[in-house]
Amino acid sequence: MRNTSTIVTAFTALVLAGSTLQAQGGTGQAGQGQRPARPQVDPAKQAERRARFDALTPEQKEAAKAAREQARTQRQQIAADVKAGKITKEQAREQLKALRDARRPAKP
Repeated sequence: MRNTSTIVTAFTALVLAGSTLQAQGGTGQAGQGQRPARPQVDPAKQAERRARFDALTPEQKEAAKAAREQARTQRQQIAADVKAGKITKEQAREQLKALRDARRPAKP
């Protein structure tokens, strides 16, 4: 009888611990499958970018939109290549960094 009550108590403790963990949204593996939080955008920088964009001519805005679309397509292709196993994650990181660096203006 004593062994049975010990087993029931242990089982109850495990069930409660599991339901508490599930209610908190945890999986038991800290950080597994979760992306890090995105950094907060500085409102002053965001306003500056918006002002620069608003100052562009319609042709410049179209060119910027086309460049963003092209970059998005290239990023999606890199992601598809990783998923298909054509390239490694490290190679994808290098390609994405090169893509970012190519889009950014050179600093004086």
